[in-house]
Amino acid sequence: MTTTQALLPTSTSHIAVPTVGGPSRETVTRMCGSALSIGGALCIAGGTLHPIVAGKGHSVEALTSPGTPVAQSLLGVGTTLLILGLPGMYAWMKPRLGTAGFIGTVLYLIGNITTAAGHLAIEIFVAHPLATNPETAHLIADNDNMIGTTAFAVFNHGGGLVMLAGMGLLGASMLKNRAVPTWISVLTLIGMVGFFLPIPATEGLSGLIYEAPRGIAVAAIGALMMRRPRGLRRWAMTR
Repeated sequence: MTTTQALLPTSTSHIAVPTVGGPSRETVTRMCGSALSIGGALCIAGGTLHPIVAGKGHSVEALTSPGTPVAQSLLGVGTTLLILGLPGMYAWMKPRLGTAGFIGTVLYLIGNITTAAGHLAIEIFVAHPLATNPETAHLIADNDNMIGTTAFAVFNHGGGLVMLAGMGLLGASMLKNRAVPTWISVLTLIGMVGFFLPIPATEGLSGLIYEAPRGIAVAAIGALMMRRPRGLRRWAMTR
């Protein structure tokens, strides 16, 4: 006669998980939070200082104005820090975001990688050198798009729409689930609206309108991450 024995579950609570060192989860969260806070501030500063000449921000005149490429460099560094901080932001807020928040974060990240980082890389390393050289300045498009091709226009505007959708979904999810204080969620919701308002491009003002809402929102989220790296307590979300 054959007998069998049932295998009982073995407790593994006493088994220590081996580690290989490195920064703790809280330290990484604080690093991502500081990246968001610094990145948000740099984007606001860069956007406000971005030259605009005769209603255009990417013409030969604008690309050779005082403040270029310092303003674009501030935006570039700020955007890079923002991209580095966003995955940590999602991990920190994951229990309070849901599917819409996840999709929104991914879309916002893609939009920053393409439209923001890609656009700024071309502006700093391609368009600015071409504009400052009299022999190549004619290569800059006169439609305020730097590169006068349909593909680049689609790249710019398409990425902007993706970023807008991402911020909308992320802001709505944060607002619905009270992941962060309400004013941060609202700023996130309206963060990209300035890019689509029919207002004349004005040096100083336009960049501030474009960058301030989302810059303040991500900087504030970063500050919360540094303050509470283990995540917001439920009571903190209901106040």
